[in-house]
Amino acid sequence: MNTYLFDDFAKDLLQIRSFRCFVDQSLVDPDYNTDNPEGVLKEWMEGEDTDPDDFLRNPMPFVLAYKAGREALLAYLERYYDVALEWYEYWEYRHSGFGSGYRCFHVFNSYVLALCSRYYASINETEKAKIACFLFLCRLSYMGDLSEEDYEEGDTPGDLGYYWEVYDLVGLYDAFESFFQSIKEMIGPDWQAVHPSITWNIGRYYLSKNNYRKAREFFSLGASIDYDGRQSIDPFIAVGENQYELGMIYLKGLGVKANPKKALEYFEMAAESAGEPTIPVIQDMRDDGLLPAQVDYVMDVLTGYGDINVYNRDKYVYYKELNEIQTEKLEICADVCLARLPDYDTLSFLRDIYRYRLHDYEKVREVEGRMERLAESAPVEKRSGNMDAVFVSRWKENWKNTVVKPSMNSGSIPKEPKPGDTFFCGTLANEPMEWKVLEINDDGTFFAVTAKVILKMCYNGLIEWLNTDFIENVFTNDEKEHIVAHDYKDLRRSAPTYIYLPERSQLEVLEDLSQPFAETTLAKSMSRDKSIYDIKGISIEPGRFSNIDRNAVRGIRPAMDLYIEAPAKNTVTGH
Repeated sequence: MNTYLFDDFAKDLLQIRSFRCFVDQSLVDPDYNTDNPEGVLKEWMEGEDTDPDDFLRNPMPFVLAYKAGREALLAYLERYYDVALEWYEYWEYRHSGFGSGYRCFHVFNSYVLALCSRYYASINETEKAKIACFLFLCRLSYMGDLSEEDYEEGDTPGDLGYYWEVYDLVGLYDAFESFFQSIKEMIGPDWQAVHPSITWNIGRYYLSKNNYRKAREFFSLGASIDYDGRQSIDPFIAVGENQYELGMIYLKGLGVKANPKKALEYFEMAAESAGEPTIPVIQDMRDDGLLPAQVDYVMDVLTGYGDINVYNRDKYVYYKELNEIQTEKLEICADVCLARLPDYDTLSFLRDIYRYRLHDYEKVREVEGRMERLAESAPVEKRSGNMDAVFVSRWKENWKNTVVKPSMNSGSIPKEPKPGDTFFCGTLANEPMEWKVLEINDDGTFFAVTAKVILKMCYNGLIEWLNTDFIENVFTNDEKEHIVAHDYKDLRRSAPTYIYLPERSQLEVLEDLSQPFAETTLAKSMSRDKSIYDIKGISIEPGRFSNIDRNAVRGIRPAMDLYIEAPAKNTVTGH
């Protein structure tokens, strides 16, 4: 967009990449087009049946108001603020039990709240500007720390799921830093579990600016929040994170005199905080060896050491070191359990006991070896998801060392392809790969996807593997001459991308996604899971469409773009 309606009161926000991206992407999204924009906007703004959840969550009224002009946009922002505040107060005072309102923030839109705050500040309604900023910080803190591991450059709002927004944390915090001091008075031990997360995020923001005094001020506020032993795990996690950061400040001497004794006090507070028997804190404590405590998967279920809290199951938690008598008793118990030929999940459980509680790394290697052998030998129908991941990892290693590149083409590229046509190209595990033509392009290329699920893999590292080991070892040089680099904004690789994953919308053109996908013999041997991935790491399962774990094994149907007539360059083997 060349012109923005809020240049006069929110021009600085346009310098933040994620904010500008949100606006641009919203305004061009075809889902927000309508033949009756005035009527639809009026219904959103004035309709008695308008659901507050929908109004706060849906960007459509923002887009309609923006396109209608400045007066409509400002009216929308005032309406959004009123509804957001009513929603917050409803959860806080009239509905919520302690902790249950934490997720009420998933309906808020960070960028619209940012606009609300800027708008009220521009007309000197300081209190409303502060409250809008507070709700905005609650939303950012509810979303957590969106790191590069989860988001790549080029991702846009909505790319990674219904509830997620991509944001530039430092950029947005820079823009609203003037409110932070006044917002401190709104933070306390009420129902709202996100409060210590706000202080944690602001404290880390000041750490990034090397302003250690203010960082310590906000960490201290978050570390001192007392929830009086009420049992909801979320606020205790956040309190412990603030306490950990204070420990790091005193350990490293950041803006204060280094004081290991004081640091240890905060670390111990983080480990055993606010009435919880154990408190999750961040992984760095274990990695850096800063505490006399070790990370654990609530393994005291086996030994009786440490109280069990249902909120802590399957979370990383910290315990103080066992004494000599406890260590001896736990070692005997674990060795007896290991001698009973346990199943895979029990082996995983014991591995963590030997690693984190007993620090017996020789036993860790022994248990891991048994886990690998069990995963490789177990019939596919009896393997768990974790066993599948081990099996696939082993298969990739063995395949790379033993695969023989095919010497003969498995078929031929069709001369006059039509959507729905199939052909053979490439060979995997001695089986020719069958491809289905989905789209014909005007530039002499066409788009094809494997007719069957050919592999079961984890998404992490998949695109890199498909464009290195896979492409080099399943196609002949002649076949590779036809494969052209794919231009897709969501794939960020330094090298060209030739093999990728299809989008759900592309498959829907010719296929019924409510039906199971056909699988090769190899794919069936790797996992019994029937779902597949699309290009964004989303699972396409028969009858549903959802985000899933990127470390989970799922079906793979690679896609590629091909020239009908092989050109002289721009292919896998070209220059």
